[in-house]
Amino acid sequence: MINIFPLLLNSDPQILPITGGASGSLVIRLQFETLPSAGFISIEARRPGSDSWFSIHNNVAIPVTSIPPQFLLDGGTSALRVTLVGLSGGASPSISVTGNDTATPPSELLTDGGYGASRRLRVDPGQTGFFAGRFFRSYIEALVPVAGPSVQFRFTSPVDFILWLQSLELTQGATELRVYTGATPSGTWGQRPVIGVNRMAQRPQPYYSAQCTLEIGAGVPGGFTGSFTGGAEVDVLKVRTSAANNTAQNVGDSWTERGLPAGTYYGRLQTLAGGLNVNDPAQLIYALTWEERP
Repeated sequence: MINIFPLLLNSDPQILPITGGASGSLVIRLQFETLPSAGFISIEARRPGSDSWFSIHNNVAIPVTSIPPQFLLDGGTSALRVTLVGLSGGASPSISVTGNDTATPPSELLTDGGYGASRRLRVDPGQTGFFAGRFFRSYIEALVPVAGPSVQFRFTSPVDFILWLQSLELTQGATELRVYTGATPSGTWGQRPVIGVNRMAQRPQPYYSAQCTLEIGAGVPGGFTGSFTGGAEVDVLKVRTSAANNTAQNVGDSWTERGLPAGTYYGRLQTLAGGLNVNDPAQLIYALTWEERP
């Protein structure tokens, strides 16, 4: 794309429309058939969809009495505004605008609205699944007596998912968590709340709905009798608090980032046997965060 715009020899601002706009970069050259003996030029640009003008040379007055000035302008231009100031002499001024095809990211991928002086590629912390609203969390709070019964739970997912975090925290006692696949369930189960990690209104609509569920069975107040037998053990985690007298210390442990297939996963939380005598029931919070990958 090459455009040549004749200019008038006066000090009025002259608007030069770029037909269809320019998405690539522009090379802008000022030319005179006869150079003036005095004078300056100011060139401003306007972005598509904007009524504001900005200087393409940082508001520095550019003399026009020697080598014809040349300017480079990034893409996203709908018009130029040229002002000649204090001309003395000179003949047949014109502006040539040459467009160059360049790879220009869409403005929504850039900061500063895509055109600001400090624009950069936009990089948001976190996973794309977080911003899409496919991250969820839930938890179980329980008190497991030294002599039991243990706490039973199950996690069900109809889709592949990434288990980003599991944490087990104790305020007293000692406990172990064992996880199984392929177990046989029995009894009744109660739903635990599934909470979106990203609940901002700006997430994409229609909002994504969680497909995974966390359920509790026996060992938790509520009258549920859910339990399971058999299955293949796939994980174990053990945590205990300090055994020193007259001390209190919260302890915990966690697993991170595991890609898992659709299925039902069963868990059992029970007091930890062996070693130093454990006299307190295990007071615990088990929490998990996952991303669904439908």
